[in-house]
Amino acid sequence: MTNLYFAQVREDPLIELDYFSGISNGRFFTIASGGCTALSLLLLKPAEIVAADINPAQEALVALKAAAVRRLGAVELRNFLGIAPSGDRTDVYQEIRRDLSIEHCDFWDRHLDWIAGGIQYAGRTERFYRVLSKILRLTIHSEACIRQFFHCRDMESQRRFYKDTWCNFRWRTLTSAALSRSVQARVFPRVTFAQSDERDLGDYFYRVTERAFQDIPIWENYFLSQIMLGEYLDGPRGAPPYLQAENLDVLKSHINALRTLRKPLHEAFTEIPTGSLDGLALSNVFDWQSEGDRERTCREILRAARPGARVLYRNLVASPSLPQFFIDQIQWDESRSREYQQMDRAFIYKRLKVGTVLKKGDSR
Repeated sequence: MTNLYFAQVREDPLIELDYFSGISNGRFFTIASGGCTALSLLLLKPAEIVAADINPAQEALVALKAAAVRRLGAVELRNFLGIAPSGDRTDVYQEIRRDLSIEHCDFWDRHLDWIAGGIQYAGRTERFYRVLSKILRLTIHSEACIRQFFHCRDMESQRRFYKDTWCNFRWRTLTSAALSRSVQARVFPRVTFAQSDERDLGDYFYRVTERAFQDIPIWENYFLSQIMLGEYLDGPRGAPPYLQAENLDVLKSHINALRTLRKPLHEAFTEIPTGSLDGLALSNVFDWQSEGDRERTCREILRAARPGARVLYRNLVASPSLPQFFIDQIQWDESRSREYQQMDRAFIYKRLKVGTVLKKGDSR
């Protein structure tokens, strides 16, 4: 697996930052993916963040973004990533690569075209959404109409715009067709939806998108603006926290706390000392794993986590069963889980769970 599937993380890092807030000098484990969560967690001023991924491209991406954070100013960082126009990204890379390992240099030297085009949009997911955005603007709503939608500033006007202007037959048809299982299978690895509970993925994604348009403030939802316009929004919540200029100094001062691992999840945990982790942001990795790998991962989580450590994971369209010993060893906070799922600007996940690890010998 060497394809870059995700140049951005489609998970709301404000949830991780809120759930892990108050952990002083903590040690965290997260999934590398597009790096947005791992880099944003640096705002907690941690002792360590381990970002692991089985995919060499995803792990190398986080290493490159971390090197860019270390070397560049706020404007230069956005230009290099592809958020703003730039004609010298490969030249900037020559400066950044001095902070990369030989292995990472070799990887990126072979993918200079991704860098030249802006790595923030180099993933298969981002390329897919850019096609959707083009279709949307050519066949359903003009760019002016889309921007008018994002200019709504209260939920009443947002819902009214959605019902009166946005939600027409062509929009419903595009959403259901473009996000169907047959289309998604051409974009994502087969294992992504292998354990799906949803018979009709197009219908599922239409329903969750409809909720996002009506229940989540659109004027600060950069997940929607990335899909519909291919860009971030203005304002303090219009981009991932690590891309906010006012946060860059904190990121730079703690960037050495971030390290990446290129290993399957259950193997990556073997490099984590027993009882050392304070927080684990596990994305939706359980959706991808076999039953055996889930069991091995859950055992490693309980070994590596200290009592009281906070655990957060998501499920996309699957409900994989977790080992009973794991379920019993965590105090799940159902109320907070529901609260986070309702506020999640990424909106696509059918489940978000948070809980704290109990002391050894204790169980629910």
